[in-house]
Amino acid sequence: MKRPLILFLILFLFQIAKAQEPAAHKESHTPPIPVELFVGDRAINILAVTTKPFKEGGKWGYFNFTNYTGDFKNTGEHNEFASQSLLTYKLTKHLSATAGFLINHVTGFRKQIGLQYSYASKTWLVVLVPVLDLADGNNLEMMDLVEYKPQLNDKLSLYTRLQGLIIYNPTDKHHARSYLTARLGLGIKNYQLGLGHTTDWYGENHFVKHNTGIFARVLLEH
Repeated sequence: MKRPLILFLILFLFQIAKAQEPAAHKESHTPPIPVELFVGDRAINILAVTTKPFKEGGKWGYFNFTNYTGDFKNTGEHNEFASQSLLTYKLTKHLSATAGFLINHVTGFRKQIGLQYSYASKTWLVVLVPVLDLADGNNLEMMDLVEYKPQLNDKLSLYTRLQGLIIYNPTDKHHARSYLTARLGLGIKNYQLGLGHTTDWYGENHFVKHNTGIFARVLLEH
């Protein structure tokens, strides 16, 4: 199972080496869509994040965070899915109000409201998404993401990322779910490749899982 996935990443790296010439296009302030494949020693993970205004320079927008995890043992209780879709309204340059829903493999459909803070430059990306769950239990959720990606030379850039999530159940007063993801690699244009690790914690007793491996990531322009 793992061998064809490793071959896929090698082919991905080959495509980076070929690096197609940039095509002429009009400048846009809409962030690209990052899509990441992570092949670990325990599971495979696919992640995509979409942030898009309805109109260039407008206040209304859309945010989606979709994550799939498939355990190599292919047992149902270890395969995971979560997709969060939020309507956003810009309050200030970096702060937006949010409302939408989360769908996951455990609790199903859950309505949510919250805030989103984002800061982006050529070197840094910071995103904070505190959310209140309106379903039973009214879970409190915080998703944090920090990227540091300085340019090393004309072609190569460093790519680092820390990403975390914590969900707390205030009704039962215990931890529900959390994870911490780390990435370290190199980038060429819109492609990144490197090493990664994810630690997941589950439930009141903080049952833990680890996943270490390699990731390939592409920024899709739109």
